Amino acid sequence: MKYTFKRKIYYELQENFETQCNIFLLGPRKCGKTVCLQQITNDYPNAKYYNMKILSQLQMDDVFLKIHQSIESNESIIYLLDEITYADFPEREINSIAVTFSEYDNHNTRIVYTGSQSAALEAWASRAFCGNAALIYADFLQYDEWLQYRGLTEISSKTYSEFLYTVRDFYHLHSLREYLQGCLEETIVSNMKTDNIILGNRW
Repeated sequence: MKYTFKRKIYYELQENFETQCNIFLLGPRKCGKTVCLQQITNDYPNAKYYNMKILSQLQMDDVFLKIHQSIESNESIIYLLDEITYADFPEREINSIAVTFSEYDNHNTRIVYTGSQSAALEAWASRAFCGNAALIYADFLQYDEWLQYRGLTEISSKTYSEFLYTVRDFYHLHSLREYLQGCLEETIVSNMKTDNIILGNRW
């Protein structure tokens, strides 16, 4: 399914592309991060999307090698690394990328890191880039976004009630149990693949 409606986080990413080389898109599972990255992929000819959750170790190694080569050559490219917590030792990979950026005069390569484990990603971003990376916080669809999505302008108890009762349809959520199980699995994965304890890392 192709989603044409663009949320606030899409435009925040666009704004940060102007000034930031490393951007962390944080937010809970299934709140719209992947859809946003796919929209960026469709709209930017130089964007490359990778779902780390489904790549083999060999494929991941190749992606990270390409990233380092792009940084060294100041290539104008956008790497979209979805589910970065599924990489083997993602914290080390992020640190390595930060080191490469520090060694080269690069103003054109952009990297977006996403994942549902916000505490882990925020900690890794802070350790690797020392404040020289953008953090964008995604959340589930808000009332004002829902109004825009539905093409409505009426702010009333009627439309707000409709928002509360129908917003889950926007995400096509079928089972709360399945959603929470996925959150738990991702928390376990990100905790196992870090070099340090991440306090507060949960869905």
